[in-house]
Amino acid sequence: QMLTQTKQWYQRRVAITAGDERAANYDALLLAQEKAKKNKVGVHYGGEPPIHKVADLAGNAAKSKQFLPFLQRIGRLHANVEFVASGSRIRVYIPRDTCLATFLLSGISCPRAGRPSIKGQPATPAEPFGDEALEFIKDQIMQREVEIEVESCDKAGNFIGYLFAEDKNMSVELVKEGLAKMHFTAER
Repeated sequence: QMLTQTKQWYQRRVAITAGDERAANYDALLLAQEKAKKNKVGVHYGGEPPIHKVADLAGNAAKSKQFLPFLQRIGRLHANVEFVASGSRIRVYIPRDTCLATFLLSGISCPRAGRPSIKGQPATPAEPFGDEALEFIKDQIMQREVEIEVESCDKAGNFIGYLFAEDKNMSVELVKEGLAKMHFTAER
């Protein structure tokens, strides 16, 4: 029934637009659509769309520790920044392993940004330069493709390592800007 309604809508739409000028790529679009229909792909499949499963590793120490050896062995890998929580805490999507993870920048100690009151929790004031560090890192990486290099995992299941945006190490960039200090773990 849904297919019949779609066909009827499409036929009405074609009849309405028959007198209109066509798009510049009309013939290419029509050919691509016919090919997709013939191959029964995407919206022309006719069945249920595939389920896209993403493993959410944030806050799950056991799952994170399972992924850790694979991520360490790979070296640098591509990731997409989903959210920036603070100057050194970032939520990333790793397409290679279809997983979401919390990523902490290694080698630095970054001041905390202020937090609003949430679910009865009182608001937390920002440490000096915490809000500036958050804004700086957001401007550099928010909703962008980056590369990460995982070194370890903390007890909460957060991955720790280096994040690179346009071949710039974000830990180094925060320190250069005076928005973070080198942490004693950087000596390792």
